[in-house]
Amino acid sequence: MAHRYHVTNNLWLWIGFNGFVLIMLNLFIGIIMNSMSEMHAELDEQVRAKQSVAENDSVLSNLTALDQQLSALKSQLRDLRGKLTNNTP
Repeated sequence: MAHRYHVTNNLWLWIGFNGFVLIMLNLFIGIIMNSMSEMHAELDEQVRAKQSVAENDSVLSNLTALDQQLSALKSQLRDLRGKLTNNTP
């Protein structure tokens, strides 16, 4: 009869140990998954920041081109006004 008590005792130890191992494994996997999620969030933020900078550069280059075109139009308008004033008697 002492032998059965020993087997039952080992069975509960085995169940408890396996439960502990599964809980620790679950926590470890959870930590890894959380770290990966944070890493992906940081990467997405960096991508959005780069896109924002690229869009700002694009807007700036478009504004610069528009400013150059406006300057050219002003110069042409000045030339036309000069020609009109010179042609009037």
